[in-house]
Amino acid sequence: MRLTNSIRNNIVDSIMNDVPTEDFQTQFEKLVHKESYKQLPEQIKKIYDNPELRKYLGGSTVRCFNSGLGSIRTLNSEFDESKIRISMDAIAQRNNIQKEDRRRIKNQILIALDSVSTIKAARDLMPEFDKYFPKPNQVMKYPIANNIVSDLKSMGWTDRKTAKKES
Repeated sequence: MRLTNSIRNNIVDSIMNDVPTEDFQTQFEKLVHKESYKQLPEQIKKIYDNPELRKYLGGSTVRCFNSGLGSIRTLNSEFDESKIRISMDAIAQRNNIQKEDRRRIKNQILIALDSVSTIKAARDLMPEFDKYFPKPNQVMKYPIANNIVSDLKSMGWTDRKTAKKES
């Protein structure tokens, strides 16, 4: 079977989906919220601790630039991020290293798969990844095509072949 670009990309995506990742966004959020709470005056902590009153508190936004991490809303507008800047930068650095490592290994897999033109040759080249390759005579199903058909049907589209058979 020919190793097409879509099959090649499916193989790479499947391999990469099995590589664990660390959730640095959640770590960043926990760090900011913990420090933000520490910085609240005691009277405001009492308000924050009451879920019904919490919504009335304002805040500010903290960003971890050049990290790919989203911005975080703090609990108070007077938040001083200097107390956790070193920790924030460490999280951002680890996030960037993880992204770069994933990009690098993904490219290495693609380069290896680009060197062959059939699934059999890819299987011979990379036997450790056999579970990611389509089996011989396996019909490839692409979920995007299934999603398009179901979306069209939900909008009232009917398949002409099916409509003729039902008539």
